[in-house]
Amino acid sequence: MSTLIQLSSSAIQYQLHMAEAVSELYPTQELAQQLQQALLRQPTLIDTHLSPQDQQQLHREITRLAASWQLELAENQILVTHGITEAISLALRHLTRPGDTVAVETPVYFGLLQTLESLGLKALEIPCTPDSGLSLEALEFALRHGPAVKCLVCVPNFQNPTGALMPDEHKKRLLALARRHGVTVIEDDVFGDLYFGQQRPTPLKAWDRDGDVIYCASFTKSFAPAFRLGWLSGGRHHAALTRLRDSSSLAASSLLQRVLADALTSGEYARRSARLRQQLAQQMQQLADAVLAAFPHGTQVRRPQGGMLLWVQGPEALDSNQLLQRALQQSISFAPGVVFSAEPRFNHCLRLKFGQPRSPGLADAIATLGRLAREQLVSRVSRQRRQGLRGWPKRRQAGVPAVAPASLPARPQAGYGRRSGRDAPRPPAAQSPAPDHNHGHPARLAWRKNGSKMLSSCAAGTPGPRSLITTCTHPGCSAHDVTSIKMVLPGAL
Repeated sequence: MSTLIQLSSSAIQYQLHMAEAVSELYPTQELAQQLQQALLRQPTLIDTHLSPQDQQQLHREITRLAASWQLELAENQILVTHGITEAISLALRHLTRPGDTVAVETPVYFGLLQTLESLGLKALEIPCTPDSGLSLEALEFALRHGPAVKCLVCVPNFQNPTGALMPDEHKKRLLALARRHGVTVIEDDVFGDLYFGQQRPTPLKAWDRDGDVIYCASFTKSFAPAFRLGWLSGGRHHAALTRLRDSSSLAASSLLQRVLADALTSGEYARRSARLRQQLAQQMQQLADAVLAAFPHGTQVRRPQGGMLLWVQGPEALDSNQLLQRALQQSISFAPGVVFSAEPRFNHCLRLKFGQPRSPGLADAIATLGRLAREQLVSRVSRQRRQGLRGWPKRRQAGVPAVAPASLPARPQAGYGRRSGRDAPRPPAAQSPAPDHNHGHPARLAWRKNGSKMLSSCAAGTPGPRSLITTCTHPGCSAHDVTSIKMVLPGAL
């Protein structure tokens, strides 16, 4: 994560690696004027805590906002934090002790993995699909047969990095499953306000009747990134979380909270976030189209229904880490797939942000990424072909039938790669796969030779060498339909 943050402060021209929108999408001049006006009206905001009256106004406006999402909260159940990262960290510090196990989605936001490592916690990675989010079947298996889980951290609305939106029925089932196993859920709803449809998705906590969900949200993505204002509602844990916050950061900026409260009261927040959503929805479609046109055949893209992140699955042979090194030489950055798991997975994937307006320069950057990816695959195929055919005459002498090895990749299509020192025509454009990967194959429980349990979601699943839950190899399935559950020890990140 630190390396990616360093890229943000570098001279990279096209920075597509962090989950943030460019400053042009926010009304920076208006915010600057509102900050000045707030200080002129109330100079004490610069050196004192927020007054009880101002604090009550902010909490009241947040509860009104939440009620529009069908989330009913009391004003005394709101705790303002320094962004959503602090909110999640407070919840983890309250619920766990070093050495405990926390269930997370995979692929998972790399910042969460870093937080778990800093707290000395173990991560139990549960498969997540771009279509419906966290696999409830995999989670139930892990809770029954895996190590004791202290809590679950999940992003039901526009998951990072896949952009998955969990259906309401799945949210209800998840809540019931967590209740049966006595697992507290930390809900990360950082992208919830950036929905592209007519209605904001309902938070998981809206169905929480026992106070077992610690709900964490933020205005960082939807209002002002530099404000770093988040909040949580802790249910039955709220009082303990308040004490923990007071013993660490105490309070967020009074000035910034005052400006946010005014924006919520006047309706300005609703108007600004609506404009931002409209712009992001348009930019998402443009970026997805550009990726599918430029990247190698076999590339898959899921168009999310909200957020600001595009998850790109390249062909299995693609090495996104190697691709990043070459892209940086062209002043382009992105988040490679390997950072979204503590295990060496998702190397053929990458995450791009669509938080920047379309421009000729951005279009050229995506075309360059696609060209670099195609060149990498052509080079790899050529290298494998040379290595495979090098031993072919020896195999003929040993009595092996004189046929080309069936396992070798087919020759590249005509015009694929570089020719005569210039870019040749691209192969057929990659197509968006069908969004439904629920092929209905029954789950099966199997046993390995060493006695450990293994679950495959599909009869075509193949046991992995080290995982409890394995990858589904059915032709109609995505590589993310079922990945694997793997215990990750502290320091293994």
